[in-house]
Amino acid sequence: GELPTGVEDALLHHAVEGVRFSVTVAPEHALSSTGDPVEGVAPGATLLYSIILHDWNTVTDKYQDGTLVVTTFGNLLVDPYAATCRDCSQVDITLRGRIATSDNPQRAFQPPDVDGRSVADAVQGTQNTQGEGDEVFHPTITLRNITVGSRMIAEAFEDALGLVREGQQAEVLVHPCRTEDDVTRYPWGEFLKQTTVWDMEVLELRRPHLLPPGERVEAAEARKSWGNDLYHREFYGEALDKYKLAETCLKNSKDIEKSFPEVVDLRVALHLNKAACHQMMAGNVAEGGGGENLRMVVKEASDALDLAPNHAKARYRRGMARMALGDLPEARQDLKQCEALDSGNRAVKIALLKLERKQ
Repeated sequence: GELPTGVEDALLHHAVEGVRFSVTVAPEHALSSTGDPVEGVAPGATLLYSIILHDWNTVTDKYQDGTLVVTTFGNLLVDPYAATCRDCSQVDITLRGRIATSDNPQRAFQPPDVDGRSVADAVQGTQNTQGEGDEVFHPTITLRNITVGSRMIAEAFEDALGLVREGQQAEVLVHPCRTEDDVTRYPWGEFLKQTTVWDMEVLELRRPHLLPPGERVEAAEARKSWGNDLYHREFYGEALDKYKLAETCLKNSKDIEKSFPEVVDLRVALHLNKAACHQMMAGNVAEGGGGENLRMVVKEASDALDLAPNHAKARYRRGMARMALGDLPEARQDLKQCEALDSGNRAVKIALLKLERKQ
């Protein structure tokens, strides 16, 4: 039956997994969520509960539309401070795919050992071998050294991984609209045309700062490339997320700039790409929809200029955002400097004429 609200509050705010604790519930809190007495409890009674939280799970609707729903399962072996895969560059995971129906029983599979093989080789053996009509179309496999953001696995898995911690298991429900681009990439791609459920476990992750410098740069470049693809498809929010993930690979990057001087240019590009996403997400400032995004354009362009003071595109982007925000003197300064850096840029000249009319 339904727990009294007092017990639910204790579970939500004070329970520790695997630990026994006692909860005394005063009569005013010994009610259901509708305010009615809990069935079997006398009115006005004070309740005493002895509770052990054995397990827990969290359900996250990633895009608030039911197209990617991630359920993570609690586990006594999981470190509560373990990193999520969003913060790492490489992971070892297990995956099993099944059709999203409740009619067929789940089947257990022995995961093949694919350690040391490429993902392309690993997935070659994942086609349904259980006969037509089986619920599981992708038997459990172990994939190692997956670079997050490299598109070695389907995009939906990448997004789901950002919600799963090292050592944790998860169930991921994926709508076909989230796997359209992956249908032709895998031998089992035809199954992605329907809603699927994926059982996932993160065995191990290695954060960027634990990886060799070259691998950190590669991971950042891969995420940037994926972000570019999303941007051109007009998924600006998701592209922004990829650019942010790329930046995590380059945190404390001064230690690799000596060996990889191009890292500075990469960081500048990421700031400008994030600014472009915010610019596209700004909407119509006159309608009050884009002020915060435009301020983020100014911030990202400024960060780029801290790294490359003579970057014309950064000057232009910041100038246009400042003009939209009504910061006209600052906008004029940026655009004039951009004109000096790129005298043949027609867009800058048009922007300056527009600015003059505003002043």
